[in-house]
Amino acid sequence: MQTLAQDVGGLKRVLSNVKTRGNIGEIQLSMLLEQILAPEQYEANVHTRKGSDAVVEFAVKLPGRDDVREFVYLPIDAKFPKDVYEQLLDAYDHADTQAIEAAGKLLETTIKKMAKDISDKYLAPPPPPTSASCSCLSKESMRRSYAVLPCWKNYSATIK
Repeated sequence: MQTLAQDVGGLKRVLSNVKTRGNIGEIQLSMLLEQILAPEQYEANVHTRKGSDAVVEFAVKLPGRDDVREFVYLPIDAKFPKDVYEQLLDAYDHADTQAIEAAGKLLETTIKKMAKDISDKYLAPPPPPTSASCSCLSKESMRRSYAVLPCWKNYSATIK
């Protein structure tokens, strides 16, 4: 029993180190991708944005086209705010509604910040087409500019 307690304590110490925990997450993600994708469907340690030094751990190749390749990258960066999540669990354990609310908002804010960081560092969507056609729209819609303008602005679609 004492040995088990020491092993659990050692594991907690290892997992409390953010870098080590990140490496373990990266290994798990690698194993998951190996199980569900063919090797040619993803890459490891990829520069997904031109002119950026940022390297994402993994990127899935999706059908599409940018000015260099016949595919576009979907970057995958595994992150989990363990410390913030544990604050929320502690608040639930103590049935403290104010702490639950505060920790929940902090978790939400942290996740949004991580998503923004990932987007800013790694996402490089291909440019939209210069022109597209929405043939399903009727001539009647031409009179309704509030319907036409978002189609053109958001989707580069022209109505014919």
